[in-house]
Amino acid sequence: MENKPTGRGRGTTGANRAGHGGSGRCWAGAQRAGSGRGPSRANPTGSGRGSSGAYRGDSSGRLGAIPKTSASSSQPTWRERPSSSTHNHNQPFRVTSRGRGFGLNLSQHQRQPRQANHRRLDFQYLVKLASENVEPSVVIRCLGDPENDLAQHLKENLGNFDYLELVIVALGGFCKKNGTSQFSESFVSVVRILEAQNIFQHISSIIINIPVSRVANLPVAKEERLKRFTTAVFHLATEMLVMMPAFSCQCLGQHFFTDIIALQALPSIKALNVADAFNVFEAGITTLQTAWSQHIPVEIKKDDRRLRMEEYSNDAALQDPPDNFRTLNVMPNWEDVCLDVEPFLRPSIIVKGEYPDVTTYLDIQFRILREDFFNPLRVGLLAYKNQDRKFSKKRPDNIRLYHGVRILDYDMHGDYYTIQFSDAHLKKINWETSKRFMFGSLLCLSADNFASFHLFTVADRNPILLSHGKIKVKFEGGTLSAALKQQIFVMAESTVFFESYRTILTALQRISPTKFPLEDYILGRKTSPEMPDYLLEKENPVYDLSFTSDLPSEDDKDEEKILNKISNFLDTAGEAEKRKRFRIQRAQIFEPRRRPNAKDLELDPSQCNALYAALTQKISVIQGPPGTGKTYLGLRIVQALLKNKRFWMGNSQSSPILVICYTNHALDQFLEGISKFTRQIVRVGSQSKCAALESFSLMAWKKRSSGFGGVQQDTRRWIFEIHDTLRECER
Repeated sequence: MENKPTGRGRGTTGANRAGHGGSGRCWAGAQRAGSGRGPSRANPTGSGRGSSGAYRGDSSGRLGAIPKTSASSSQPTWRERPSSSTHNHNQPFRVTSRGRGFGLNLSQHQRQPRQANHRRLDFQYLVKLASENVEPSVVIRCLGDPENDLAQHLKENLGNFDYLELVIVALGGFCKKNGTSQFSESFVSVVRILEAQNIFQHISSIIINIPVSRVANLPVAKEERLKRFTTAVFHLATEMLVMMPAFSCQCLGQHFFTDIIALQALPSIKALNVADAFNVFEAGITTLQTAWSQHIPVEIKKDDRRLRMEEYSNDAALQDPPDNFRTLNVMPNWEDVCLDVEPFLRPSIIVKGEYPDVTTYLDIQFRILREDFFNPLRVGLLAYKNQDRKFSKKRPDNIRLYHGVRILDYDMHGDYYTIQFSDAHLKKINWETSKRFMFGSLLCLSADNFASFHLFTVADRNPILLSHGKIKVKFEGGTLSAALKQQIFVMAESTVFFESYRTILTALQRISPTKFPLEDYILGRKTSPEMPDYLLEKENPVYDLSFTSDLPSEDDKDEEKILNKISNFLDTAGEAEKRKRFRIQRAQIFEPRRRPNAKDLELDPSQCNALYAALTQKISVIQGPPGTGKTYLGLRIVQALLKNKRFWMGNSQSSPILVICYTNHALDQFLEGISKFTRQIVRVGSQSKCAALESFSLMAWKKRSSGFGGVQQDTRRWIFEIHDTLRECER
């Protein structure tokens, strides 16, 4: 049956017009409304409201969907309709708006252009569109109207996750209210716009953004925002899988729902306490897997987990931290280790791109290293607190427990306390070799089952005192009250060595972002090493790469002496050996064809390449399994730098080479090799067990400087500079 509306109507898209004795409203494009003598192509019999899709206004002027009958199935959609239609050119058109604030008159030779600033999909309008009381017809009409240009708005706001959130919420609400039963064609069009702008790839980022969002003009709290958004995503995705399963599988991916569920483990999400917001996705997993198995070819089913993890790591790493890491405590508080709450952490590596700045990099490294120490202590203390000690005698992991602990006397000169503990179960421990109570170890004393605790660190490890159940400790809480000396404590010692963590964490907090070494390489801005600045100033530097003891050492500062030694050697060696030695001692390191090769340097090809890389690049990383000559090559590099220090020292009076090794034994071994070609070595630290390095210890240099009048002035100055540097590092 054909509708014959005669009332007032509203048009929204394309060439929809209302006429035949009535007036109407126009919202977009070339729609016209007025009293026309000829029927319009879109509405041949009367005036009515037009909207996206195949919709007409009835005689009452209300929106309605035309059922697909013989009278309506031939009606074109707003995307298929032409941009103009037949009308009476002698009769002017008039468009009025009640409440819309604009008017329009069109005649035969005049058509007013649409206002350029009429862009309805701004943030404030989306806030209203995402509310629960909006009709589905209004949502799809606004999002699907070509003149509103949803695609352009999305393109301009791809980095604005709050804006994208509102679009998804509005469309999800449309699906929840079964809007697709009436507006299926318009819904499909809008979904394709979202896919073209890769909006579905940003769903995880939108969820991560909600806890840290700073938008103040949203009438919904963050907890409700998260629940509202997850519900909208579920309804939108499931409706897509029903209406367009193959297309939806490809744009959502096989693990769309499971990836979203995994986000609830993030500390920022947990802090909102809305775990039930993700329960809705459990039902969607089955729907997605069913559609996937039916519509996706086998070769597309192969999952690339690495790519998905990279995207997750990048999104998580760029979250804003809740506080400034430079103000965080290095010494654990009760809340840090006695509450089962996960801290704010971000991945340490941004797989794609680079770290945005030095502060972000330092923040990530600080929090991860801090948690690396806090977590074992937290696990041990929570296990002890929750343990039923009447029925279980199992010792908690990660901590060592001592009972019957008392605080004895205080030594004012040494600023330490002596505490006594029960050693009834410690009689078999060899305190000389045991790793218990190492200097700097953290001790937690509690008299109330760790409802509170007091922190101490080991100040002096005396095996004789330990054998009698006593240890000297430093109180880390200021002044100790006299009342605590009357109590009996349980003491927990962390098995993780605290002192090394404290030193590094404190240093990370003090690093200045403006004086960060190798910034471009560490942050990932540059991946190809560049030449150091001191070599850029030299046109063609010539290096001495010799390594045998009969050739000049780094102590020969006069180039003439070096040339004399070379000349004396050439007088006694054979011609082939002379040419080889000359190439080694006069190596043009920038000329690959003229510099010594691996055979000349008595290295294998990989070692030779590593040597030249270390001498000509700002940064070099040399790796290899045991026995491949890393230590030997390191000695060759150090001697080459010392022999040719005139290139990189410049006018500087002091420019030391810093050598750092993972263990004291490795450092002693390396420094012992260096001592064969230079005596200017300072061994920092008191853990050296190498007799050959005793004369190079910092204490030995200090004694030589203060105990002998014949020590040169520059040596004294050198020692003072080292002391100043160490004091600056400690501050």
